[in-house]
Amino acid sequence: MDGAVVGYATCSAEVSTWDGSEYLHMDCLFLRHGHRGLGQVQWQTPAWNEGAIRFYGRIGATSKDKRRFFLPVT
Repeated sequence: MDGAVVGYATCSAEVSTWDGSEYLHMDCLFLRHGHRGLGQVQWQTPAWNEGAIRFYGRIGATSKDKRRFFLPVT
């Protein structure tokens, strides 16, 4: 490596309420051509984001079922 920037990601540290383990929640990821496909990454997108879902499927990503619940508290 020559120190050149090949990509960026914005993340925040989170703790899973499912199993208590720490993980990074990635909000944005960009990699230059030629630096993709060299590892593994996991992400999520809202169910209404059909364009992104089609794109992720075309690049070979698979999804897992997940439901998100909200309860208004007044």
